Amino acid sequence: MIKVLVVEDEPGVRNVLLDTFKTVGYETFGASSAKEAMELFIKERPDAIFLDVMLPDKSGLDVLKEMKNMNNENIVIVVSSVSDEKTVKKAKELGAAEFIGKPFFRESLRNTLAHNLKLLNKTSIKEKPKILIVDDEEDVCMTLNKYLKKRVDIDTVITFDGDQACDLISKNKFDIVIMDIKLPGKDGLTIIKETKNKTKDTIFLVLTGYLSAELLQEAKKLGVTEYFRKPMELEEIYKRMQAILIARNKFIPKE
Repeated sequence: MIKVLVVEDEPGVRNVLLDTFKTVGYETFGASSAKEAMELFIKERPDAIFLDVMLPDKSGLDVLKEMKNMNNENIVIVVSSVSDEKTVKKAKELGAAEFIGKPFFRESLRNTLAHNLKLLNKTSIKEKPKILIVDDEEDVCMTLNKYLKKRVDIDTVITFDGDQACDLISKNKFDIVIMDIKLPGKDGLTIIKETKNKTKDTIFLVLTGYLSAELLQEAKKLGVTEYFRKPMELEEIYKRMQAILIARNKFIPKE
């Protein structure tokens, strides 16, 4: 699993950055100071670092220099509100792969990291990812399956029944389960609840025609962070799946 270190002294921004990568499967660590950042850098050996310039005990540019002197293969992406030409130039000279100004878009950060991981060949794949698609509408399953398999090399399993889905999840290790909430037999949230202890490494993408505030709250309690309203946007589901698989070093694009 790809490790990401976030170095940001503002707790709110740090938590947003950590959540941006954690929800799609990256292993994340947070630091609020230069000292803490270097301790985690040495201990955890992250693949990528998102680094603020303004830190309470030392400039982020000094931290960048130290990190690059110790390991030049790490991806360091500077994220800062200080984005004048001189600072950006200095960061690039010290080895920053990218410089992103605040405020930022979460999807842009994910895409930037994915791009740089590919450049450093940190996405060599050993096995195909396994995807389970669950929906009582056969057309939905077949359309989604065809679209995803056209874009990325994956092994997929399809079922239209909640009870069968629960059994499949219990007996197999899926990277991603794309599942409707309303199903014949067990509903989607019940399936997640019953298989939770066996699916710690599985990410659920929930499809639904209607998601009430009550259902949304229940889904969040179960750890569901991604859901898509029907009629679904195939490209949106693909992009989310792509981000998850890149984080797990399992993204194999079709040639």
